[in-house]
Amino acid sequence: MFTVHHYPRKISKFQLDQYLSQGWFRMGQSIFTCHFLYVQDDVYSTVWIRLNLHDHRYSKSQRKLVRRVEEDFKVRVQKAVFDEEKERLYDKYKIRFMEPVADSISTSLQNDLNQNIYDTYEVTVHEGDRLIAASFFDLGAKSSASIMGIYDPDYQKYSLGYYTMLREIAFLKKTGRDYYYPGYVVPGYERFDYKLRIGHVEYFLPESHSWKFYKEEEINTLHSEKLKEKMRDILWEFSNWNIPAEMMFFPSPPIFFSLTDSAFISSPLCILCHQANDDYPLMIDYDSGKDIFRLYRAGIVLKLLHQSSEKGVIVNEVLKCYPDDGE
Repeated sequence: MFTVHHYPRKISKFQLDQYLSQGWFRMGQSIFTCHFLYVQDDVYSTVWIRLNLHDHRYSKSQRKLVRRVEEDFKVRVQKAVFDEEKERLYDKYKIRFMEPVADSISTSLQNDLNQNIYDTYEVTVHEGDRLIAASFFDLGAKSSASIMGIYDPDYQKYSLGYYTMLREIAFLKKTGRDYYYPGYVVPGYERFDYKLRIGHVEYFLPESHSWKFYKEEEINTLHSEKLKEKMRDILWEFSNWNIPAEMMFFPSPPIFFSLTDSAFISSPLCILCHQANDDYPLMIDYDSGKDIFRLYRAGIVLKLLHQSSEKGVIVNEVLKCYPDDGE
């Protein structure tokens, strides 16, 4: 599947451990998994990673950074408090991003609702009374997910975003957790590479539902590359048969979520076959997990409603596709 969301009304620490161990992650108050990222008109693979806390040892440079920050600033680890002080810091922090980001911490972590179904803790860094960095992480029974880090750009030389991750790890080791989940990295797209600096991480293999030590040379056989190769092969065959066809990205933007039904396009890339006077063209996608192609007769755009809470719904527009009837 491209992306799948669950919207639990509550989640236990043991349930969070299970989700994280299968390559899922929190988004707002929902929890999701995906294998692809569509960005800058290309498809990339998302590679979920985790750090085994029992095997982890801080490097010399990491220990030096921790000492420097903790000598100069006041650091606290405590139950998360979402307040105006952190919102002001977030407003200053988010200016550094070129792409759209959430308007507020409340929007990003709580969907603007006055509830939090996760057991969220925070690391805060103060210079005197001034908040200069904060990060948020969710506690499971034996693991934890690092959700968000923000810092004052005026203090960029201190690497405070990196520091708060190291401080989260120290807290989790002290409280006996087994794994630290910082989300995914995207090979070929460097924005998320900072997560690899925390230590010798493992990555998730969705085919076998297992974890393996991360090695750069092994990350070449990715779902995205396999998908694009399969689509190019289909296009080449159609060209030989003089069948008009083109490769299309889904989404073309925005990203569509919750494509969980087998009657929907489940891939971010597909082949559209052009046929004269046909309102319902044929489409082909490739399921990299099952290693199969699927043939559809395309339908219309529908609006699907996903109940997210008692206070509202999330609306997604998706392309409804029906399996070809063989005609």
